[in-house]
Amino acid sequence: MNHEYVLFSKNTCQNSMVNVLDKDKILWYVMRVYKNENTAEDRLSNETYGLEYFIPKQKVLRTVKGKKVFFMVPVIHSLVFVHASHQKIVDFKHNYYYDLQFVTWKSGGELVYLTVPDEDMTNFIKVCKQADEEVHFYKNQRNQQGKR
Repeated sequence: MNHEYVLFSKNTCQNSMVNVLDKDKILWYVMRVYKNENTAEDRLSNETYGLEYFIPKQKVLRTVKGKKVFFMVPVIHSLVFVHASHQKIVDFKHNYYYDLQFVTWKSGGELVYLTVPDEDMTNFIKVCKQADEEVHFYKNQRNQQGKR
């Protein structure tokens, strides 16, 4: 089963880069962790210091010591979406996990941060979760047919 993930709509691309003037506004920031998603997830999920985040994952089958085992792995390596204010993320980086990096561009001589509008991110998360549920349903259906 092949799934395509469309992260940005046409309107999203036009409005997804922001110059951080309001450092307390909560946005979905696109961030990089450079192939260290597991550590980032551990740190971001910490009850004391953690932030709301999303890492799109998919289930893959791998062979470990001769046995086939399913693992959840990132769909897009090194990519993490963090839902917080710019200031809160900066504080988190300085005090707890410096390897988390903002995805930025320079536009017109200004540094801009890549963000995803709340509605688009909500839809993206739903699509990712729905795709995972469809895979489970398909596998269960196949297993039942194989028993006949």
